[in-house]
Amino acid sequence: MNNEIRIDGRIEERKNTVKIIKGRVINSKGQGICGACVKVLDVFSNPIEHTITDGYGNFKLFIFDNKNCYKIFATCEGYSTSDFQNIFLFDGQKLSVTIILNKLENILSIFVGRVVFNNKPVDMCQVELYSCYYGILTLCERTVTDKNGVFFIDKVASGIYIIKAENNMFYYKEKICLRPGLNSLTIYPQIKPNMIYGTISGVIVDSEGNRVKDALVVLQTKDGRFIKYTRTNSQGEYLFYNVERGEYSIVSYAKK
Repeated sequence: MNNEIRIDGRIEERKNTVKIIKGRVINSKGQGICGACVKVLDVFSNPIEHTITDGYGNFKLFIFDNKNCYKIFATCEGYSTSDFQNIFLFDGQKLSVTIILNKLENILSIFVGRVVFNNKPVDMCQVELYSCYYGILTLCERTVTDKNGVFFIDKVASGIYIIKAENNMFYYKEKICLRPGLNSLTIYPQIKPNMIYGTISGVIVDSEGNRVKDALVVLQTKDGRFIKYTRTNSQGEYLFYNVERGEYSIVSYAKK
């Protein structure tokens, strides 16, 4: 048995494909901003790399992508997001970039909220914000919740307001204080008194699908207790109202 093995190799020249972007993120006074996020995208806004500035606002990014055209921008809490800077980089190139961020002026308030009932979002709920001076309410903002029960009110002066949330079933009214910057609130509305009771309606048909007029319709609870009765109209339709929330079924009868 031969224990001697030969392994040959060949060294190939490898081009320096790394590109380096270094720079600084500063405020309008030229001071470095610590903890800012610097992001590089390609021309189609696909993410390439990102980093966080050090205590002096400095950053350094290594780009191994094979493209040459990029966009760079930055943001930081308390500052507005910068505009894109278009940059061109070639293999082995180093580029220096300075990004200026402007301080956000938190004079105005941002109000984000959610309307929830029984742990479920309430969509299509109208939300209104009123100012109140000497007992007089003045409508300031109006919006509607989305399918997740979320609403947004942007760029409103800080202060004391009355907030109302309402749809056909629910109602909410409360005094709130909006502070400069971001404010959030979860609204738990009440069922309107007239909506504690509901309606049950339907159509009675015979075995051939024809609507039956003057049919007797009896409403019964889940446990079989009869509580109301009515008769169908000429179109075979019936209606029960002032029905408490719960589970029900109907029993119908008509003479031939």
